[in-house]
Amino acid sequence: MSSLATEASELDDPKAPSAEQQRILLQGLAEPGVDSSAAAARVAELRLARRSRRLVLGGASAVLLLLLLVGSWTLLRDPTPDSVLADKSEESSLRIASTTTTAPQGLQTVPPSSTVPPVATVPVTTAVLVAPPLGPESTVATAPTTVAPLRNQPMTAELVVSTSQIEAGSVIEATVRWSDPDLALGYSAPHQIQNWGDPVLAAEVTPTPSQSCDTAGSPAQGETISRFSYSTPGQYTLRVVLDTCAGQGGYSERVEKTQLITVLPARYSNPTDPDSQDVAGQALVVSWTTPQGQAPYPALSSAQAEYIASSPASARLPIRVNPGVQQFTASGPAAVFVVPRDAAGRLVVSFPDSSVCAATDEFPAVLPGSATPILQLSAVPCA
Repeated sequence: MSSLATEASELDDPKAPSAEQQRILLQGLAEPGVDSSAAAARVAELRLARRSRRLVLGGASAVLLLLLLVGSWTLLRDPTPDSVLADKSEESSLRIASTTTTAPQGLQTVPPSSTVPPVATVPVTTAVLVAPPLGPESTVATAPTTVAPLRNQPMTAELVVSTSQIEAGSVIEATVRWSDPDLALGYSAPHQIQNWGDPVLAAEVTPTPSQSCDTAGSPAQGETISRFSYSTPGQYTLRVVLDTCAGQGGYSERVEKTQLITVLPARYSNPTDPDSQDVAGQALVVSWTTPQGQAPYPALSSAQAEYIASSPASARLPIRVNPGVQQFTASGPAAVFVVPRDAAGRLVVSFPDSSVCAATDEFPAVLPGSATPILQLSAVPCA
């Protein structure tokens, strides 16, 4: 019986030949005690079941294959125009290639009755997008670079006075500070001119050098202090001018500074008695000129001066001498001496060298409001 089952299972194989199936079936029928009709029915059932399974499996496989093909086509399909054009190009290329295939030897190639023109290949171009300009373009013209010519750097100056209100016969100081980044070559300091504004006296004036200032020198700076004594009450303008090269040349300089000065009436004081009281005074201008053929007078800064009244009974009064003051009249160096108001007499000057003495002629009392007198010193024998 087991051999019969084995042989029946082999009948399920569709590849088994029909003669073999008949042989197996005849052998089974030849065995004693076996129902041949039942065996035949069993074999038919097995064949029917096998055929049904093949049909089901074949249909499922076909459906699955169809789904895979559809999915692959969907994923691989490229809808872009470039791809379509490329596919058409490839298709046309294949079509042209197929029409130009060389026929094998021994076969006669019959030319077609009509020639189909090849499909033109459309070149694929990629558009390049350029962003539009944001606004109108403007071109700024740039001047050519040039080396700027050297230019004179200006001189600066400052004027400072010790006081803006002073008595006639007293000393006032003026300080001038200056600086020049490129003082003209050949100068160590600028030429300085001072005009104090006094109607009788003036400061010393020296001529301005006339060389042309065409070359820059080194940076320089300096300070000068001038002393002056006014002779006449009033209001005056101190004017200081710093000058180089008299305005000639690219590096010449001219700087001017001014200061308003108020001059009060003079006051007399005894220089030998610090406790003496000041009294109303009168300023006198004393000028001297060295006689021709004689030695010049020594500086007044070392001299002593006295006022000698016209009345023999009057005592001699010492007069203050202002040292370090250099001022001039039209006739020569000068100084301002202050005597008591309404004084009348003469002035005597002595020097450390006892052999040199000078005196003025006698003068009358000066009326209030009149011009300041100018007295001339002359050499006299020493007493």
